[in-house]
Amino acid sequence: MKGIDVSHWNGSINWQEVGFEQDFVIMKISQRTSTDVRFAQYYADARSHGFTNIGGYIYNKVKTVEEAKKEADHAVEALRQKTLPFGVWLDMEDASMKRLGRQLLTEIIETEASILRQAGFRVGIYCNRDWYLNVLDSAKLSKNFVFWIARYPKNDNGTIKESLSPLDLDGCAIWQYSSKGKVAGIAGNVDMNITDNDIQSILRYETAKTYTCPYPMPTTTLYRRKIGMKEKDVMWMQWWLAKHKFYTGNIDGKFGPITNGALLSFQRKYTPSCVDGKCGPATRKALTELKTY
Repeated sequence: MKGIDVSHWNGSINWQEVGFEQDFVIMKISQRTSTDVRFAQYYADARSHGFTNIGGYIYNKVKTVEEAKKEADHAVEALRQKTLPFGVWLDMEDASMKRLGRQLLTEIIETEASILRQAGFRVGIYCNRDWYLNVLDSAKLSKNFVFWIARYPKNDNGTIKESLSPLDLDGCAIWQYSSKGKVAGIAGNVDMNITDNDIQSILRYETAKTYTCPYPMPTTTLYRRKIGMKEKDVMWMQWWLAKHKFYTGNIDGKFGPITNGALLSFQRKYTPSCVDGKCGPATRKALTELKTY
């Protein structure tokens, strides 16, 4: 799969033309507590032209864990009512953070990731090869995060130079191979990326064994179109369905057709005597007791 990443620097984009060439797009969401001025429009226009493989990134420029919390909280607000199957990526490249040390950088990443994951988003890390090898604690982080790594030649001309591929590094799933690509529908240079991975499956945050469900178990039966359901009850069900790889949407508390289909698929496989689209006691028991590792 091939894709691009964009921010306000890319100006006006003709998404219909982009869609003829690209399989995915990752858009800048925010930096600290400021939303990229083009993000909302880019997202709406891309969706309206049929893009489903959309991701976003946060340009990280914080120095403390408290600042990281504020940065992540702001991003969650900017992402309200949005679906990002290609995940949210923490962009770790700013020179002002380089000397914070591996331990603090790890704390910042894990703090932001925890907030984003609890809001239902999958999280990965963006950096260049130097940061991966020499700045971040990549050996630790690669156990619970996917990496999107930038590496391109000095004479970058927008084409792929296979010998520079970082895809053999632990956890690397996307390679940003150029910052000088040309794409129909966008004026000027564009960052170019490639992956041969199933990003949506790899990014599924529930594969990080250190995370447990942040929502309380419902005490009532849940089913589509039931009046008065609590969003957190539906989010509990969505979280467990995602953990068992049946649900691929955001944990948003909305019991729509995607959630309903995931529930029925789970029931057909694990509670065949109760395939009714209702998350009652038997289904809740199966969701929580099924071994996943």
